[in-house]
Amino acid sequence: MMDVPNALIRELSLDFKAQFGRSPSLLVFAPGRINVIGEHIDYNDGYVCPAAIDKFMGFAIGPANGDLSLITALDLNEEFQFDANDTFHPEESHWTNYFKGVLSQFSTENIAPFQLCFKSTIPGGAGLSSSAALSCGFAYALNEWTKAGKSKKELALIGQRTEHLFAGVNCGLMDQFASVFGQKNHLLWMDCQDLSFSYVPADFESYTFLLIDSKVKHSLADSAYNQRRREVEKAKDKLKATFPEITSFRDVNVKQLEQVKAEIGETSFNRASFVIAEIQRVKDAMKSIENQRFEQLGSLLNETHHGLSALYEVSCIELDFLQAQSLTCAGVLGARMMGGGFGGCLLVLIHQDDVQSAITQLSKQYLAKFGIEPAAYPVKIGQGIQHMNWHEQV
Repeated sequence: MMDVPNALIRELSLDFKAQFGRSPSLLVFAPGRINVIGEHIDYNDGYVCPAAIDKFMGFAIGPANGDLSLITALDLNEEFQFDANDTFHPEESHWTNYFKGVLSQFSTENIAPFQLCFKSTIPGGAGLSSSAALSCGFAYALNEWTKAGKSKKELALIGQRTEHLFAGVNCGLMDQFASVFGQKNHLLWMDCQDLSFSYVPADFESYTFLLIDSKVKHSLADSAYNQRRREVEKAKDKLKATFPEITSFRDVNVKQLEQVKAEIGETSFNRASFVIAEIQRVKDAMKSIENQRFEQLGSLLNETHHGLSALYEVSCIELDFLQAQSLTCAGVLGARMMGGGFGGCLLVLIHQDDVQSAITQLSKQYLAKFGIEPAAYPVKIGQGIQHMNWHEQV
């Protein structure tokens, strides 16, 4: 049974029929994700702890009437028509780049013309990896459509390469793995060095996760993400040159980092300091979850937010305000910004009985401070990419 709301399945099917005059052949649903802890260390030799959530990018696909393929972005009311076997190149900041990037990696397949429409229940710009759901979900759909037989890992890598080559974001693999491999009621404990992972039961007893969307997305986000990578890699390169035994940030201690501080500069030193501390925090957080020590987990989330704000410098005044105010709400054990940064969501660990009062309090405070009404999303940990064949008329 699919872990997707029946209403969404029916709505997407009806949308496809309204667009193309027939029911779709295939439906695919790719989830967004949260990351409990381990931000900005998926590309820094670390461990991460993501999970798929109950928000989806939905795709409906069926055969085209002619020689050209057509993709309709239902949320944007825009279309993209093309020959699926053409050579594709990215355009500046356009949603079609995610489709072009995936299509370019199926270039050895004979892609029969298709019609596709897609829509999302993942809030855009909230740091919930709607882009990974978009690229991996389409890759999954195209894999089914062409019978290419690509593995889930290959589909995740296709999603990552799409981000790198067509969207210009030099991301790690966490988001793609969470969307592809997520398992209901489980966290993904992922080693970002060798890409191995295991499932950890997500039993938080009477606690749950609440997302508070700041509704801001500062324009420097993507360029600053790539800049952070350069700054932290500068530190790693110097550490490896100075200490031959070091192969990754997992091998680095604070004393060694202090020894190269003068050569790498304050900025790279701060970035590396965060990475070293965050790698350890993820290990500590996993023990907290396994032993159900939720207050300790909350403290670790707070420490992560402070590091992201003060050392990695990817937060913003809106998220810092929400994080500080959340700690004054009843039932909150901890909170941190989530995602690439410079806007998006705050992840809050909170007692389930206090969710509504926290939403009310934070909304009032945030509106008074910034004139913005935040959005709130209680989330459940859900299943990774799912599909169903659809033969009935809706």
